Amino acid sequence: MLLFRVDIKTAGSLSLLVSLPTMLVAFARYSRDGSFAALGANLRFALLMAACSIAGAVLGGLPSACSPTLFSSRPLP
Repeated sequence: MLLFRVDIKTAGSLSLLVSLPTMLVAFARYSRDGSFAALGANLRFALLMAACSIAGAVLGGLPSACSPTLFSSRPLP
C-alpha cells in the first residue's frame, strides 16, 4: 500500500490473490506428504504457538485502536 501507493482495498485484494493459492498448494502437498501427522504429535506446542500468535496480533493492534489517526493521517514522504 505504501510502496506502490494503491488504496487499501486493492492492496488487501492483491495480498489475498497471492497468498491463497500459495497456502492451498502447500496444504495439498503437506496432506499428500503426511506431514500433518507431526502436528498431531506436537499438538500442545502447536496450540501454544497459535495462542501466542493471536495474543501478539491483538496486542499489536491495540495501539492503532487507541489512536487510529496516529498512523493514517501522516502524508507519505
